[in-house]
Amino acid sequence: ARAQAASTHPVTMEHLMPLHVIDANLVRLHRSYSACIALVRDAMKSLSRGHPIHAPRQILSLGARQAFGAMPGSMGAGQVFGAKLVSVFPASSGAHSSHQGVVVLFDPDSGAPLAIVDATEITRIRTAAASAVATDALARAGASTLAILGCGEQAQAHVMAIKEVRRLSRIVVWGRNRERREHFASDASKLSGIELCTQSVHRPFG
Repeated sequence: ARAQAASTHPVTMEHLMPLHVIDANLVRLHRSYSACIALVRDAMKSLSRGHPIHAPRQILSLGARQAFGAMPGSMGAGQVFGAKLVSVFPASSGAHSSHQGVVVLFDPDSGAPLAIVDATEITRIRTAAASAVATDALARAGASTLAILGCGEQAQAHVMAIKEVRRLSRIVVWGRNRERREHFASDASKLSGIELCTQSVHRPFG
């Protein structure tokens, strides 16, 4: 009888925490490369001290060139925790990103889910921010030339992130496809305010 009473205990709206759904447009609207770089830098320092709690990513093969991954983690006891859930499917003629998913965040006190956030845009800026942190730590202070190899999803984000940690005067873009290379150089130049020059497949950098 006690078990039955517990299972039928009414749940009222005041017991439920609001669940926020944040799409790619909202992430893009409110993101800041400088803020993300600072957060990634702090997270890397915390990781080196052994504070975050995380498990190896779990990858489930779904067939030829298709996979589903789960990446759980927490910043530590009493801190927010969550997981990134992502599918990896070949992009069909640019119709969608090859990596699609969500980040689910939970309240550290109650364990209730707090937010579901589009992971594609988060991954795009987080990956570039991590490269910027590494560049800031390893590149010469006066380095001013950036080479971008490829014109894929991460290329533009890396231009915007690296320019936050170094005063760039020259960006060289290499890519196999001339049309995509020229198109990317034009768009990234307008967005970054830095002139980009392109490099063909067979010519060495110089």
